[in-house]
Amino acid sequence: MKSVFTRLFIIGTVFIAGCEGALVPLSDANDVPIDERLLGEWMALDDEQEASIITIWAFNDTEYYMEWKEEDEDEEAAADTMRIRAFSTELKDYMFTNIRCINCEEDETEWFFYRYAFEGDDRLAVQGIRNRHYRDAMSEMTRSKDVRKYVRAHLNDEDFMEEDIAYFERIK
Repeated sequence: MKSVFTRLFIIGTVFIAGCEGALVPLSDANDVPIDERLLGEWMALDDEQEASIITIWAFNDTEYYMEWKEEDEDEEAAADTMRIRAFSTELKDYMFTNIRCINCEEDETEWFFYRYAFEGDDRLAVQGIRNRHYRDAMSEMTRSKDVRKYVRAHLNDEDFMEEDIAYFERIK
């Protein structure tokens, strides 16, 4: 489960599973300035010890450009690099990232949300929204403030977030 969850941090648990993401992000992209601590290269090891690398750059003052790829010499793997637009939203005392794939199929441009927290300077913990009925409810909402209100209302629900937490270690 952890290896699957780690890979799905970027491409979205619901995206892979065929479920829908949200039509709108949690907030406007200009609401939270970039966090310099996120910038750089991060590595996640799955259960099979296959390394995945995520590189995060500042796109502007409030948005990130991210690339996710398997650490592999294979040219085919390089072609599978996922390119992502992301930005942060603060809800209660938590930070969430709004993620949207920018090199996916046109009909697969939903928003996905992940809660993240730093554990020291070089370790990042990431947790996705778990329960399908929450994701399905958000997929029908057309205003960010409604999605934000819904997430805020359910943050303390026992089954709202994934049980497993994906950990990323800074490598650069």
